[in-house]
Amino acid sequence: MHLEGSSQKIDELNDKLRLKYNKVRHQLIDRSMSELFASRKVFGQ
Repeated sequence: MHLEGSSQKIDELNDKLRLKYNKVRHQLIDRSMSELFASRKVFGQ
């Protein structure tokens, strides 16, 4: 029983961590794309 509960808790924490990682990753990608498009607009390409 105890090991099963611990396993579930680890799975839940892993899911939360994966979601947080993906959110931060997408934020970084979006920021990079914004900077790229802004620099293209500034330099006229």
